[in-house]
Amino acid sequence: MTLGMDLSVRIERWPLAGTFTISRGSKTEAVVVVAELSDGTHCGRGECVPYPRYSESPDRIVATIEAMRPALHQGLDRAALQAEMPPARLVMHLIVLTGTLTPSNPAGGSVN
Repeated sequence: MTLGMDLSVRIERWPLAGTFTISRGSKTEAVVVVAELSDGTHCGRGECVPYPRYSESPDRIVATIEAMRPALHQGLDRAALQAEMPPARLVMHLIVLTGTLTPSNPAGGSVN
């Protein structure tokens, strides 16, 4: 278990090349929550686009991730993370599953 994981989480606005339109509306940018975890050697990064249709908002996703900061600093592992996070759209999984400390990659780092 790695102690002292550093967490970075922020909201970014990514402009789209054109207007994206579906039956629920149109948009010209994607509001994206970006999160990164680092153990000082390896870094994992994940992004998500929260959907109001599913009661998600960028601020709410950021708050959910930020609430995990103390546990991450104490060495929270993947199994404990899954138990601690709310069951819907586990944004934090993106970070843990994309490059840091997985059973198939116990040293961390990118598996791509």
